[in-house]
Amino acid sequence: IRDRYQRRVHGDWKPSITVKQIVVGIQELLDNPNPNDPAQAEPYQLFLNDRKKYEEKVREEAKKHRPSGAQDA
Repeated sequence: IRDRYQRRVHGDWKPSITVKQIVVGIQELLDNPNPNDPAQAEPYQLFLNDRKKYEEKVREEAKKHRPSGAQDA
């Protein structure tokens, strides 16, 4: 699965990709970030050193920035 999303990021994207596939891809990257290519230093360090705290922070940020009217799952 991860290779499929890596190819999309690196140039194999096609306009036939659905919004659902994009959201699933984002979820995959949040669940399994690439430690060899960190986008942000702080989350990267947290991911490496304290996976549980990293996951808590991701959930906290998702709740903080959820669309209005969205409910907790």
